[in-house]
Amino acid sequence: MVALCVFSGKHHTDSGAANSTDSSSSFPDFYRTMINLLVLTTTANHPDVLVDMYNKNRATAIFSIVFLGLGLYVLMNILTAIIYSEFRGYMLSSVQARLTRRRLATRAAFEVLALLDHRSDLVRSDRLIQLLDSINISSWKKEALREAYVSNFGESDLNVTQFMQLFRTLDLSSPRFTRDRLPPVSSRFAQCLQAWLVSYSFYKLSIAVSFLNIVNLAIDISSRLKSPGISVQLRITNWCFVVFYLLEQGGLMWAYGVKPFFSKLSNVFNLIVVSFLLIAKLIELAFLIYANGKFPTHLVDFSLWDIVNLTNILLLIRAVRLVNMFVWTSLVTSVLKDLPRNLAPVLGILLSVYYVYALLGMSLFHGVIVYNANSSSTENLQCGSYQQLQYWSINFDDFAASIVLLWDLMVVNNWHVIVTAYQQTLNNWVHLYMISWWLIAPVGLLSLVTAFVIESFLHRRDLYSKAIALASHPKEVVLVSSNPTPDLTVGPSNCLSVNPSRTARSYSHHTEMFSEPIVYETTPVTLFQPERYEEAVFTISTSSLDELFRAALQEPSEDELLVQLNQHKQLQRQLCAAQFANTVNQESTD
Repeated sequence: MVALCVFSGKHHTDSGAANSTDSSSSFPDFYRTMINLLVLTTTANHPDVLVDMYNKNRATAIFSIVFLGLGLYVLMNILTAIIYSEFRGYMLSSVQARLTRRRLATRAAFEVLALLDHRSDLVRSDRLIQLLDSINISSWKKEALREAYVSNFGESDLNVTQFMQLFRTLDLSSPRFTRDRLPPVSSRFAQCLQAWLVSYSFYKLSIAVSFLNIVNLAIDISSRLKSPGISVQLRITNWCFVVFYLLEQGGLMWAYGVKPFFSKLSNVFNLIVVSFLLIAKLIELAFLIYANGKFPTHLVDFSLWDIVNLTNILLLIRAVRLVNMFVWTSLVTSVLKDLPRNLAPVLGILLSVYYVYALLGMSLFHGVIVYNANSSSTENLQCGSYQQLQYWSINFDDFAASIVLLWDLMVVNNWHVIVTAYQQTLNNWVHLYMISWWLIAPVGLLSLVTAFVIESFLHRRDLYSKAIALASHPKEVVLVSSNPTPDLTVGPSNCLSVNPSRTARSYSHHTEMFSEPIVYETTPVTLFQPERYEEAVFTISTSSLDELFRAALQEPSEDELLVQLNQHKQLQRQLCAAQFANTVNQESTD
């Protein structure tokens, strides 16, 4: 209404003739004004929608600043906060219900196990050990349960409180530490080399080489763009990097062993990249040999320049590991690693909405816009229109094209061009489909994605702060030995040394902060050594939805669990049947 009052009215001619009603092309009527201001909220048509009026009167900028400042930067952010607050409440109630079901199942398991032993207050140790051996859960969770049972309860009988406390170990979303069993080597030189290859110093060396490779790659690309040839020195340097990467992967495979090496996805990824890099360099070398022998430098529609570009892309992919050089970048990568699991509910809804809207768009708008073969010349077309921008491939003619069109609408850059084209071809009802998509996808679901990213980052940053707080504490090296043979430990020089005094096992509370501390092991000794907490921040255990909402979760009380157990009819029938069988057995024994 303000836009109509300010930017439309009587237009006075210079001759003072009769006034003629004229409105701005951006705000000709109420409906068009609403649509243009809606698009302006997404800044897709800014400053185009007001530039004509701004050329006549610079005070028009006041309207634009106030409208966008209030609508986009204040109200839309408040709307994002409201949407996330409501969805967070739903997620919190869902996680709370899941926690209650988990505790209820544990409490029911105690009742069943205790009744099997004709007891109501204790579960025998042999029965519990049999349960731990037979349950179908992850191996690391089963191992964590065994260690918690041995270390905290000494393999004794458990009452209900101890039983519930033990099975809270299942709340862990990732192992607190991992063990990498290194293959034994005989010679002292091999032991020193093995310890150095798995140490953090070698990792830093690999990162430094990757950084130098990026610098060399920039020089290489600049040289190739300036001249068709390239110096021999750069070719030799490129091959030196490839040889280093091959030796690195081979050395790590030898140091860790084949099976532990391939058990880590990062090692598999690096090995695949290095393998493709070697193949690309060999093909590039073959092209150079063909060129020197006056043979054609094209093979299977690939030129030498294509192979070079492929090589550069592989080098850049490998250089992604440079982000772990800095604490905050590694913190960001850890957040990105957690996002697929944390965003699973939102992404599932988003994919479903994409699917439904793509099918609906194909049903409503299939074949509506037809490509004009005579539109190659855009001189006579309106500037910024669908036809002038050659948006012909953005349509609803098939499912893949519909997904791309919905993505373009979600990004909201020039989305009004697509909307206007379909509106001019059909009618104003097109806006109902397009605007509803904008409200659901960018405003609703993407706001949730933004909020979850912020929540995950803040949670990860808090874990990082706790790790930094522990950095000043004295570090304890954890050694494991299965027999009284001398212990092999890693000293400051990364060379193995003999320590005949330590054969017992000990745990540092610091190691519980990380999911993958740096582990060195030579049979029968295992060494857990988190070297620097600042540099190992990326090994903090991953964040699940339970951990994001853990501070707001409430443990169900014993009375609440008993009430729900008494309402569980199937469990009550089983308990009654077991109690009746126990009574019959006792009477027959007597």
